[in-house]
Amino acid sequence: MDNEDKVTKHSKSPKNSLVELLRFVMASSVLIFHGFMPVKTTILDMGVTCVSVDFFLMLGGFLFASSFARVSEESTFKGFLFFLARRLKRLGLPFLVSLLFAIYNTITMRHIGWLFGYLWFIPVEIIAQIVLFFLLKLIKRKKILIPILLVTAVVGYSYFYALPPDFVPYAQGGYNIYFSNLWSILGYPLRGLGGVFVGYCLTLVPKLKTAALRPIFAIASFAMVLTISFLPFFIYKEQILLVLFALSIYFLFQINFSFVAFDYLGALAFGLYIFQTLGSTLRANNLATPEVVLLIIIAASVLSAPEAFSQLFANKKRRTGVL
Repeated sequence: MDNEDKVTKHSKSPKNSLVELLRFVMASSVLIFHGFMPVKTTILDMGVTCVSVDFFLMLGGFLFASSFARVSEESTFKGFLFFLARRLKRLGLPFLVSLLFAIYNTITMRHIGWLFGYLWFIPVEIIAQIVLFFLLKLIKRKKILIPILLVTAVVGYSYFYALPPDFVPYAQGGYNIYFSNLWSILGYPLRGLGGVFVGYCLTLVPKLKTAALRPIFAIASFAMVLTISFLPFFIYKEQILLVLFALSIYFLFQINFSFVAFDYLGALAFGLYIFQTLGSTLRANNLATPEVVLLIIIAASVLSAPEAFSQLFANKKRRTGVL
């Protein structure tokens, strides 16, 4: 394999359905963490629900490489505006609707996560990508850039996962955080930098030279993520999952696997995450039972992904397989 065969090429590859399935699993675990499951759930325990967002942060950093490649030849200002416009456009109307509910929750309930509530992940990821954009524009030498990114990631994650002394569990699930202390103010942006930077660094690692080993390692890493996620909590489980997230993203994008049902589940992941703000409004005002709240979140997720729904039932043959 020549030097041009980098993982950066993977971001131009077709969508990997196993990654889409992991997106669905991680989004579902966030629902569990925030208490939206109407029954006690032990399948995905705190060991994965606490770190599942980091999978999305790493994935966002990995896919950022292709977005940056489109504007890398532009001037810094023009390239930044183009990148930011595309990034915000992808959020779409469902995010704006969810943001309105988040603002309402903040005003009426002093809900977790300050203004964005459960949507805190979105601005944190965008901020991290903006920082990464300017670093890539300013630092051309990879030998200087990579250590900066990795050291920042280690420091950021170390700071975030050292839980603050005033850490309080949220009664309805999640953490009771009002961004009123230094840990909250710095911790979440540093977590975002850590995940996005790690994800981008994965694109700089060459692919496995032996093509026959790629599906083996990809399936193995995928299976390990699911296995560890479903196991009961044990010491250092979060740290192990962070490493497995990075490995699974790196290996899975070296193969081509397509399965329409997994793609559809992945398309629902964004809705399952953002429409928690709607569910929180219903739950806090006792407007629906827990079972109905969950069904409404699922229904809103389905309605927000009409293209994926139509593709699911399209009469087109989809190639399924691992290459």
